[in-house]
Formats: sequence, structure tokens, C-alpha cells
Amino acid sequence: MPRISDERLKSMVGFIAEHRKHPNVSLQEHYAQSAKTLATFALARHRVYLDTRYWVFLRDAALGRPRIPIHSELLELLRRQVQCGAVICPLGDSTFFELLKQTDTETRMATVRLIDELSLGVTIQNAKDRLQTELLQFLINTAIEKRVPGPPIDRVWLKLGHVLGIPVPVFEGVSAEEQLAISKSFFDVMWSVTLEEQLTDTPIPEHPDEDFETTAARITAASKAHASEIGSFQELYQAEIDGFFDGHNEELREAFAQFHRTIRPNEQPAAAHDFESADRVFVNVFSNVFRFGKAGTSLPTAQIVAGVHAIARWHKERPFRSSDFYDIYHATAALPYCDVFLTERFLGTALSRPPLDLARHFGTTVLWDEMAALDELRRQSE
Repeated sequence: MPRISDERLKSMVGFIAEHRKHPNVSLQEHYAQSAKTLATFALARHRVYLDTRYWVFLRDAALGRPRIPIHSELLELLRRQVQCGAVICPLGDSTFFELLKQTDTETRMATVRLIDELSLGVTIQNAKDRLQTELLQFLINTAIEKRVPGPPIDRVWLKLGHVLGIPVPVFEGVSAEEQLAISKSFFDVMWSVTLEEQLTDTPIPEHPDEDFETTAARITAASKAHASEIGSFQELYQAEIDGFFDGHNEELREAFAQFHRTIRPNEQPAAAHDFESADRVFVNVFSNVFRFGKAGTSLPTAQIVAGVHAIARWHKERPFRSSDFYDIYHATAALPYCDVFLTERFLGTALSRPPLDLARHFGTTVLWDEMAALDELRRQSE
């Protein structure tokens, strides 16, 4: 759970008193109303997603030591655009995890303060929860409304205190009504905390990428071992789609459980474990959505993760790197939900050109060159 100050916790007293007056408002309803208001705020602005590379460029400029002069120009322009209400630079969970790896406290907290400033406290729902949101909306829209939706762009906006999810504290010995008031109050506290508050005095983890490095080496070795079996890029991409859903049984079960609760509100609420026997059916259903070209832009996390993995395997001479995991999830947050994505060259070119060409697919401007980024942001402000 993110760190919160004693002062913030004390503010819960006032929140609890207010929420006791509204026992008929559920936690989910309270969350939904807050999220709806925030979505209206975020979607009214031009959304510019910065990967960690760009956050570092801008941080160094904010500290008065830009790597090149154009970084100061980018920072000045973004600050003006954010302050005038035209732009927002939301945080993604990949950036949050990469922040935790920064070993220099001074520069890490400088990055954190800049994120608080340019994000205006807004984050995109974390990848795991976002995938479930996408799966659920796909099921609702296709089964009930008989249409293939786009990304659930109005349902993924949260405040920075919820970058890793929405924790719900549970207390023993209190009534259901009091537990509800406490839960809603804790949600309100986390809705208001800054990133700086959360990460002040946070310890630096040891060997944070050890698992990623092991997995990246395994992916590289497997790709080389099976290189001769690769036929077309489409075949490779479909294999990655199949593997993606095969590895996300938990999210599939939870999405179907939520769907069941939505369409049958008067029945006993379904739980994810009720659907364990249907794992293979669920995987086949969603794999076939892509196999038969019916996904559109409705399942972006699966599409982007599988696509970038396929590109990495397609470029046989390039080893898969631990940093690629972060880059992939930057892309899953940026492409479907933001207007501009500023990233690094390999990912940017992969997303912008065939055979992947996901930037065009999602209608997002993807840039890696700083001058091109500055020109684009200037154009947007005209």
C-alpha cells in the first residue's frame, strides 16, 4: 500500500463523519462518481504520455542542467500548456515502477515533483486492472449492445494514490455501515495524496529487474531456438495473442465474473473461481476474436503486448531486454488512451511502421526525436 502521512490519515475523521450520512451510497458507486468526474477532466485536455526517458530529460531541465537545450524548451512548453488547461501528462504504472529503481534520492524526488506538476495528479489505471476493464467492456458491448467497442477511454482515469489499484482496508469488530464509511473515506484520502507524499523515504529495492532479466534471457533463447519455425509475421502475432490469453486466466475469469454480475444482478454474485473449469473456453474465445479480425481497438492491452513481443521475435538479431517489459506497458497505457506518446527509437519505430503500425491503428502520434516532439506540441497549441 502506498505511504500516506499521519496528517492525511487524520483527515479521514471528517470524511467518515460525512460518509456516515450516506449509507445508501456503495463504495463502488462512490468510486464510479469520482472516476467519472476525473475522466471528464482528463478527456477535456490533450493527453501527452511521456515514457521514463522523457521524464528524465524534463527533470534534468527542471534542475537547471538539461542534457541538450531543446529539453528546456520542451519543459517550458509543456508547463505552459498544462497551466493553461490544454494538456495533461498522466502517469503510467511502468513509470511508477521505474521511479522505484532510481537510486539517487535527489533526482528521483525531482522527477516525482515534476510528475505531480504535469500530471495534475492523474494516472492511468494499472495494467492488470486495465486489462480487466477492457475485457469486461468488450463482453458487455458485444453481448448486450451487439457492437465492437473502442478502448474504454472513459473508464481508466484515477488519481496518483491509486496508481497500483484501489486498496480497501478491512476492520474487524465494526458494523457493515461503519466499514462502508471507513472504506469510502480511505478512498477519498488516497484520491488526494500526491506522488511526492507516497514516495518520500521509500527504500530503493535491491536487484529490481532480476526477474525481468531472467525472463528476457529466456525469451531471447527461445526465439533463437525457434527462429526457423517462424513463417509470416501474422502467424507469429497470432501465436503471441494465444500465449497472452493463455497467461491471463485470472483476469479472464474475473472479467466473466463481473459480466455475470452485471447481466444477472438478482442472482447469487459470481466469483472468479466459479469459472476455473472454463479457462480453455475463455482463452479460445478471445484468441479467435483476433484470429478472425474482430478485435478492432477494443482489447488494446492484449493487442499491444502481443504485437511488441512479436516484433521483438521478428527482429531476430535483437535480443529481448529487461527494459522492454517497461516499454511495452508504457505503450499499452499511451496508445489507446493518449493523443501523443513520446518514447525511445526502437519502440517508436516498431509502433509506427508495418507490420505492426499500431500508432495509425489507434490514431496516436508516436515520436522519439526531441525536435519532432517539440514541433508536434507547438502545432497542438496553435
